[in-house]
Amino acid sequence: MASPNYPTRKLGGEDVSAIGLGCMGMSFAYTSFGGYDDKASAEVLTKAADIGMNFWDTSDIYGPHTNEQLIGKWFKDTGRRKEIFLASKFGNLRDAQGNPTVRGDKEYVKKACHDSLERLGINQIDLYYQHRVDDKVPIEETVGAMVELKKEGKIRMLGLSECSATTLRRACKVHQIAAAQMEFSPFALEIESEQTEFLKTARELGVKIVAYSPLGRGFLTGTIQSRDDLDPSDNRINHPRFAEGHFQENLKLVNTLSEMASKKGCTPSQLALAWVLAQGDDFLPIPGTKRVKYLLENAEATNIKLSKEEEANIRKAIDSVGGTKGERYPAAMMAKCFGTTSHFQDTYEPSVIVYVDGDGRAVSTSFFGAPATTPTDTPNSVAPSTYAQPTAESSSDAAPTPAPSSALSLAPAPTSSSAPGADLSGYTLSYSPYNGDNSCKSQDQVNSDFNVISGYGMIRIYGTDCDQTATVLTAVKAKGMKLFAGVYDVNNVNAEVQQIVNAANGDWSNFHTVSIGNEGVNNGAYSVDQVVSAIGTARSTLQAAGYTGKVVTVDTFVAMIANPQLCQASDYAAANCHPFFDGGVSAEDAGQFVLGQAQRVSEACGGKETMITETGWPSDGETNGKAVPSQDNQVAAVNSIRTAFSNNVVLFSAFNDKWKQNNPGPTNEALIENLTRNGLITQPRVKRAMLLVDRAHYAPHSPYEDSPQPIGHRATISAPHMHAAACESLLPFLHPGARVLDIGSGSGYLTHVLAELVRPGGRVVGVEHVQALVEMGEGNAGKSGEGRGLLEGGEMRFVRGDGRLGWEGEGPYDAIHVGAAAKGFHQALVDQLRAPGR
Repeated sequence: MASPNYPTRKLGGEDVSAIGLGCMGMSFAYTSFGGYDDKASAEVLTKAADIGMNFWDTSDIYGPHTNEQLIGKWFKDTGRRKEIFLASKFGNLRDAQGNPTVRGDKEYVKKACHDSLERLGINQIDLYYQHRVDDKVPIEETVGAMVELKKEGKIRMLGLSECSATTLRRACKVHQIAAAQMEFSPFALEIESEQTEFLKTARELGVKIVAYSPLGRGFLTGTIQSRDDLDPSDNRINHPRFAEGHFQENLKLVNTLSEMASKKGCTPSQLALAWVLAQGDDFLPIPGTKRVKYLLENAEATNIKLSKEEEANIRKAIDSVGGTKGERYPAAMMAKCFGTTSHFQDTYEPSVIVYVDGDGRAVSTSFFGAPATTPTDTPNSVAPSTYAQPTAESSSDAAPTPAPSSALSLAPAPTSSSAPGADLSGYTLSYSPYNGDNSCKSQDQVNSDFNVISGYGMIRIYGTDCDQTATVLTAVKAKGMKLFAGVYDVNNVNAEVQQIVNAANGDWSNFHTVSIGNEGVNNGAYSVDQVVSAIGTARSTLQAAGYTGKVVTVDTFVAMIANPQLCQASDYAAANCHPFFDGGVSAEDAGQFVLGQAQRVSEACGGKETMITETGWPSDGETNGKAVPSQDNQVAAVNSIRTAFSNNVVLFSAFNDKWKQNNPGPTNEALIENLTRNGLITQPRVKRAMLLVDRAHYAPHSPYEDSPQPIGHRATISAPHMHAAACESLLPFLHPGARVLDIGSGSGYLTHVLAELVRPGGRVVGVEHVQALVEMGEGNAGKSGEGRGLLEGGEMRFVRGDGRLGWEGEGPYDAIHVGAAAKGFHQALVDQLRAPGR
């Protein structure tokens, strides 16, 4: 997008000018040196576009509104919108008394964006920031609203400004944040401090730093030598750094830097900007100006190259005067910096899904995790890969299971060098370095864990958060193991791969495999093309860093069979297969089932070597047909798997996962975060909906435990991971305005979650045959403001009826969920399902 003649840096995959243009001063806050002149400002905008300085920054608070209007008029007058990468912001307001305030609620976010687009006269904003975070609204809600704007095509990338490291981390769990706009200059180094840990966190998360006020609000230009140089109406006159006493002290640093600039043969402004650029390619300064002369001066800063010694000398100069004096803003505004937000408060059989094709014909019936037989007359137009969880043959109808000896073709003895696990001396175990409260384990804790699990040949990890590649690698080396490292977020592959490279530090001797994603295609998080592209990107980066091991993607055996491109792009076929998810498999038969599916994967992948990268059996939870969770059955299943495989299998898991022990969280947020960490929630929309609906309103006992709980009337509320599975499987059909039928609504929890997923304009009906449960669902939903609103608005209702007959009054439905004992589906449900629907 930038001119080929002007240096660029990457922002969200886009090439933008290395130095941007802050437009605030053109119509807000800075009245000194001639006030506001729209004609002169338009000339600055034109010249910026001409030289390729295409990264422009504005906000709805600037003016307010007049700054966006100024840019909108320039777009209209010149027709050059496509040349500019435009950032704007929302959330910073003034109350009736003129005091600063903040809003981050969904309604306001959506309206603010709509209004900004109108003022700018455009259809889409390239980068949309929350200007200041609202401490009363969870960041998950705000970012969730921004994600909706992105899906609507109104914004391209998400950003935050003046948030804390904790808030940034929470936001990134909802959606990748492209950039954080923070004040940074030789006058403002707070983001580097141990107290804020902001820069460290941003780099860990792959978030770029857009440095506002890189010239210290004009101080570092050297043009402001006295408070008298500022107009009385200029906002800066009230800033502590410009106050009497502080002003003269701060001039000492300005004068020192001016002397250094003179020796370098540049202006103080250029030196300051060059210093910011020297902090790394992830820094993008956006100095503001109202004059073409200073625009061109700033633009030339990209030609100023600082040696490491010169960069260090500037830091010494800062230290020599004791840094800057006075806060960056007045107290009321400073209270909004590095802002944080509030946290979210707020006998069952496997669920049945009915698939229909475009003509409304039933395609198959599938239990969550227990695929049923696919009819032989399945229309060719219905590709399994279009489902979040494709159907597959049940164990009773699977291809003949090879005898145990045939496992050698999938898991050769250690003497065979061609197989993925041939160089391993034992089985592989998956491991997650999290405590029960979701906090990161320390190196000492990880080392202690490895004293228990040291008998395994390899350890598999899933991502790079908690600096886990480094901590686990240290333990792996000490125990003489191999490491199966992982990139969890395919959209963040560059940053996560770089963390792996940094952890290796040139020594790859303990690395066996690096996986790119885990079940992303199966869950609908990524397309096949996205994953294949990410594998190529990761492989190139890793090999350039000296890595010679395997690079794969991991997905379910069903997704691998349906999409052989995944294994073709991988160095071997890496598939997850949990026998418990097939209701026709007992614990004793687990090994033979897994082996049979591994054979199917290998055949679908043209005979490629195959590793089962996740398998196991739960010790607690719900029964799934013949699959019964218990500690004894877990032992039996694992022994059966060990018998079938000599290696090439990853047992799930070591500690702190629902498949080994229950881990109740102290809050609804902790529960949802734990499910997300363990890969049981993969879709941001589902996560956000489950965060909005506090399970404690629906489960009277142990609400934050991942297990079913009794609710009376001989009924239970399902385990949270089952509800997550239901929502993720139906997600393609849970769009705003969709109609959903929930058969067997019980406590009302899933009905409420589904209602959140189809807002605005959607409608969900929960059907129960027990009147007391109908009343319970209504009462539970009414415990929260969100639930009451849905009930009062008619977007959610509970009725008494025979679930087998559906509920004709509200159909046809885009999605039907059956959470009741059912061996199959009834024709009435198919008749009430919209085509296509699920």
